[in-house]
Amino acid sequence: MMSVEEAECFAFEASIKLACQLKIKGHVLFEMDHVGLVNKLMNLATDITIISARIKECKDAFNNFNSADLI
Repeated sequence: MMSVEEAECFAFEASIKLACQLKIKGHVLFEMDHVGLVNKLMNLATDITIISARIKECKDAFNNFNSADLI
């Protein structure tokens, strides 16, 4: 059993991995409808939870693209 936050995080990680596997290098826009994870992404310096560590890795993966953003 996993929480909604974990499921959304897993989907976010999977979408980044898929974009990398497809060798997409251009402008990428990722969509997420979980406000808690979006807030964690925007406040990485102040959040030290396990989910935030996973989100930080996702944000670091944005370097694989010319530009990437989250809506």
